Formats: sequence, C-alpha cells, structure tokens
Amino acid sequence: MKKNIYIALAVAMMGFTACSEDTFDYINKDTYHPAPEVVPAYLQLSEAIMNTGFSTVSGDLAFYLSSLNEQNIGVGNNQLMKAELRNSIEWANSSTFNNVWSSTYGNLLNIQQMIDKVENGVTGNEGHYDVLGIAQVLKVMEFGILTDMFGDIPYSEALKGQECLQPKLDAQKDIYADLLVTLDKAIGNLETAVSEKLNNVKDQDLVFGGQNIIAENGTCLVESRRFINESICADMDLERLDSERRRMSTFPDPAAAREEGGYLTVEFSFDAVSEDSAGSQDTQAHGSTQPGGDVLRYVDPAPFVPRDERQRNRRCEEILSIQAMGLKKRLEHTGCHEAVIGLSGGLDSTLALLVTVRAFDSLRIPRSGIHCITMPCFGTTDRTYNNACTLAGKVGAKLREINIREAVTHHFEDIGHDMDKHDVTYENSQARERTQVLMDIANEVGGLVIGTGDMSELALGWATYNGDHMSMYGVNGSVPKTLVRHLVRYYADTCNEKELADVLLDVLDTPVSPELLPPEDGQISQKTEDLVGPYELHDFYLYYILRYGYAPAKIYRLAIQAFKSQYDRETILKWLNVFYRRFFSQQFKRSCLPDGPKVGSVAVSPRGDLRMPSDASGRLWLEELEGIK
Repeated sequence: MKKNIYIALAVAMMGFTACSEDTFDYINKDTYHPAPEVVPAYLQLSEAIMNTGFSTVSGDLAFYLSSLNEQNIGVGNNQLMKAELRNSIEWANSSTFNNVWSSTYGNLLNIQQMIDKVENGVTGNEGHYDVLGIAQVLKVMEFGILTDMFGDIPYSEALKGQECLQPKLDAQKDIYADLLVTLDKAIGNLETAVSEKLNNVKDQDLVFGGQNIIAENGTCLVESRRFINESICADMDLERLDSERRRMSTFPDPAAAREEGGYLTVEFSFDAVSEDSAGSQDTQAHGSTQPGGDVLRYVDPAPFVPRDERQRNRRCEEILSIQAMGLKKRLEHTGCHEAVIGLSGGLDSTLALLVTVRAFDSLRIPRSGIHCITMPCFGTTDRTYNNACTLAGKVGAKLREINIREAVTHHFEDIGHDMDKHDVTYENSQARERTQVLMDIANEVGGLVIGTGDMSELALGWATYNGDHMSMYGVNGSVPKTLVRHLVRYYADTCNEKELADVLLDVLDTPVSPELLPPEDGQISQKTEDLVGPYELHDFYLYYILRYGYAPAKIYRLAIQAFKSQYDRETILKWLNVFYRRFFSQQFKRSCLPDGPKVGSVAVSPRGDLRMPSDASGRLWLEELEGIK
C-alpha cells in the first residue's frame, strides 16, 4: 500500500515539475539589466561620454599630472609639499593606477560595442553615422590618454573579453598610427551625418527606469514604480481582446506570429474560488456565476465618459460637433431653414437645442428659425417651465407656449378614460399630444422636428411609441444619459455667458423626469431613476453588452467591482434584471427609430449597430441572471 502511495506521489511530482520550464525561464529573466547587445548604441553614448570626462580625463591621472606640473612650476603650497607623508598611501599604492586602468578599459569596452553595432548593422543601429563618429572620437581620446600615460599598452588584442585574457602590448608608435586612421574615419562619418541631417543621438542623459507595465489593447492596467525591482499583476480580459480582434480584421494572425516567435504562450486555468478565501468582494470564475474574489484591474464605472478632464473636454467638443454637423447636413439636404423642438426644460431637450444652435450657426441661418415649443400639462413644474423659457430667450430662438391640458382632457373624454386614473394611458396621451403638436407646427413652418430622446432611454424603451419616440432627426439618439450631463456642463463652462450658464447649471441640477404625473407641493413627483433605475448603472450595462457582447454574469461581476462603494450587489442585480427585460421587450421601438448621428462606438440604430429582431428572446440571458446568487 505504501509503495502505491509513493508511486502516486512521484507521478504527481513529475507532473508538477513538467510545467512549462521555458515559461518560467522567460518570467525570471532580469529585464532591469538588459544585455548590452539588445541596447541601442545611442543609449550607451551618455555613459561613455560621462565616464570619459569623469574617470579618464578628470580622474586620478589628471590629479597626478597637475601635481607634477605644480611641483615643477608652481609656488607656495603645492600638492606635493608633504610627499613623504603621502608616499605610503598613494604613490606606492599600486591600486591607484589599477583603478584608472580598469575604468578606462571598461569604458572602452562600452565604446567598442557601440562601434560594432553600427558597423555591423545590428537591428536598430543601421545608418547611425552620427553615433558611430562620436564613438570613434571617444575611442581615440581614451586610447590616446592611456598610451600617453603608460606607453606600450594592450591595443590590437584588447577589448575581446574572454576570447583574449592576456592581450599583447602594442608599441606606442603603432597605436598612434592606427588612432589617426580611426580619427579620419570618425571625421568622415560625422560629415556624412551632417549631410544626411541625422539625429540619432537624440536626447541623452537617460536613466533606465526599470518600469513594468501590463497593458491590454492600448489601455494600461497596472504599472510598477520606477527604479524599484518589483512584480506586478492584473487580470487580462481575454473576452474583450477576442471581441476587438473580431472587429479589427487587420490584427495579425496569432498562429503565424507564434511560429515566428512573436508570442509567448502561457498555459493557465481558472479555478473556482470560494467567497471565504477571496475577500469580501464578488468575482466570477470562468463559466460560473458564483462569487469569488476581487478583479485585479480598474473597472471604470462611467465607460462612456473619459476620466481625464482635458480628454473629456475634447470628447465633448467632438461629440457636439458631430451632432451639429449631422443636423447641418440633414437641413442642407432637405432645404429646411426652420427647426422645431419640444423644449421641456430637461436635460435632453436642452442638449438638442444647443446642438441645433450650433448647426444653424454653421449654416449662417438666423437662430430665429429655431422654434422652441413648450407644452405645459398636468406634471409641469414652475422650475422646468421657467428654465425652458429662459433658455430659448438666451440662445435667440423663438419661443411658443401651447398648453395641452385642455386638449388631453378632451381626448380622455373621447376615449372614456378616467382623469383620476394615472396609468400608462394617462402618461402616454400627453406625450403623443406633444408630438402631434410638434409635427403639425413643423408642417406649418416648413421645418424639421428635432428629436430629443437619448440612447439610454432608447435602450430601456423609456419612450412613448410614436410619441417622444418619434421625430424627423434625432440628434441625441446615440448619446448615453451619463454623457448628456457632461455635454451640457461643457457647454455651460465654455459659452462665456453667465446667464446662459446659470440656467444650464440649473437644468443639470433638476431631477430627470418626464413630468407626466401631477407635482407634489410644486415639486417633481415622478423621477425616472426611481422607476427604471440609476442611469449610471444602465449605461454601464449597455456599454458592455453592445460594445463587447459580455454575458450577464460577467457584467454583474464587473459592476460589483466598479460600483462597490455605491451599490450593494442586490441593487446591482435588481437593475441588471430590469435592464435585460426592458432591453429585449422594447426592441420594437428601436426598430423604427428616426435617423440621427452616431457619436461613439456604441449605438442602437437598427440600420447599423443593432440589427436585432423586434421579437428576439432574452430567455438565455434572463436564465443566467436567475442563476446568480
């Protein structure tokens, strides 16, 4: 029995030791001290110049020569006044000159490597005649000083390393003759560098930082501290890489690259990790929907919005320009010089108005051709009404107020609907009445109805079919709600008009609401995010579903990591369920969306990015969600 156990242990140990030895050799390679042959010659130049100046020209040899000169022609307190006291510690100490000898030949070895790399055309050094000429001058200087000080020295057989451990001593006259030839070569190489305007020397005085970086598709996941030998680790999202490579057909064939030695293949596997052994945060093992450990990477909770302020501002300017140029083209194509916007005083209609202003300005059409229609009804509050009126006036658009309360009330009477029953009919009747008014006014003035709904609302189906869902050109159709806020904020920060900025900031501060239910004490009673969930969560879900096609369990895992300080896992899972149910059930609204500009990598247009059947079943996704505990 013991023999069987020993055999089993031996087999197991053989299995463990057989694990990719080459892989560990590669990992254990010291990248902080690269081999000389892989370092470009120009990076060795700074050290060669420094050592020549510091060790050879200004070192011990210079001290002793200056001392001799001072002894012969100097007066007063010269350095050799007390030579008898220094005799035992310096002049008679053979290590003094050994240091100079060793350091100078060590520097010459570095210089010779530079010369060999350029002369032999080593990859990355081809045609670097400027580097070659400088290195040859340094070589002549170093050997010249050595032979001046020591006479006959190793020269022709020097700098060969282990190949020649006892080089012969060359005669000084022979050394000088060859140095003059080398100097002529250096002059020729430098003249070539000047004529060809070479600049391979670049900025010198570089220090090797020894910094490790783990990057994924151009995104830095983690980096080590500089000048410290440390290991780093991060989780690579292989599914994301696979998604990108499916989209980008120019990516090189991995099989061919492996054959050419361009890839290192590391075998690994995912093992389920229990919650007890993995910390307090959720994670998901491969193929599992159960909790595990932290994700070793930063997960951005706002993937549509750049974190860096400067980059975010550039992005906002670019998106506003895309929206305005798209609308400009549609106005030119249709020959329209009028635009009609339902202005509610909310975020989306505010952004649509700002975009329309830009489009009109680029066409040199008077802003008076922009017709802002405010249509108060049962749920309109003074705050949004006043903001709508002020906003229209500040941008120079025409403002028209049409109270639809009476029209909607008559409609309820026509269809026999109880006014006190605040159901979906009560709400949608107002939305469709507003759309009817906008369409009819557009016919009256010969203009286009500008759609205001954003991509987040469309993804959730949070729009009244053939109501606010419909327009003649939807400028916000590919802008997520989280980005709408930043676009309006950017406009407020850059408009250089305080009163306009103030009203835009108040719009930003107003809760998101369709205002279809009566207010309570003059305040908005119907808040969208209380009904369908936080838009920051839904935009997060939307991004990873459409951009990378991630499964529900993986999105849940990433969301826990991204929002761990804001939402508990039950809240995240609750709204993820809501998102999937609405996303699949409301596709029929997206299947007939009006045209609009695409501003980013994710969109829900049925003509391009989301060719999804209106009756597509979400059963598989919802079943996976049900398995998450």
